[in-house]
Amino acid sequence: MKQFYLSIILLTLLSCKRENPNFTTDESFRNIQIDKGWKIYKNEKVNALLPSNWKPKVENDLILMVPIDKKQNLFYAVLEHNIVEVGSIKSYVKNVFKEVSEKHNDLKYTINRVMFTNNKTCYLLTLYFSENGHLYKLYNALYESQGKIYDFVYRTINNSATDKTNYETFIGVMFTLKYNNINVIKGESDFLKKAENIKYEDL
Repeated sequence: MKQFYLSIILLTLLSCKRENPNFTTDESFRNIQIDKGWKIYKNEKVNALLPSNWKPKVENDLILMVPIDKKQNLFYAVLEHNIVEVGSIKSYVKNVFKEVSEKHNDLKYTINRVMFTNNKTCYLLTLYFSENGHLYKLYNALYESQGKIYDFVYRTINNSATDKTNYETFIGVMFTLKYNNINVIKGESDFLKKAENIKYEDL
């Protein structure tokens, strides 16, 4: 199987040992090789690399939906919104926090605002919360391009033993996803200009 390479931004971001690394170093970028066990998933509009055991479900209002564990509501999803419908990417980020915080009083989070040399911005969120006695971690990337907001969501178990693998999976799918034959995020050209850890109040 063909080997796939990605330019990965902030690969160590959100690790359990380094929640706030120095984003300006060369370590913020890495070339990683996606495991040969991953598969190419295609439908009429979507082309992406996915873990081989994932079974996507087609839903009309989502670009991608992969149920992983229905009992614990674990999933990977990609949504698309018109910017005119949500106001701005900052407004959308605030709405994400409002929705999650209303459901989970114990919510903790990190936000990283990433600015690229093409003047586009991506918000990388990690949300921590408990539900029915279990600890969860929600990875969320919000990216604005050509009047659209692309919303990547990966709900996982909060477990330090699998954090690195889960984050690499989250980023790997995000950087390989093509929608209507176009990479949503062009990993080879969207180079990092600046990245910073921010608070909700900074939005």
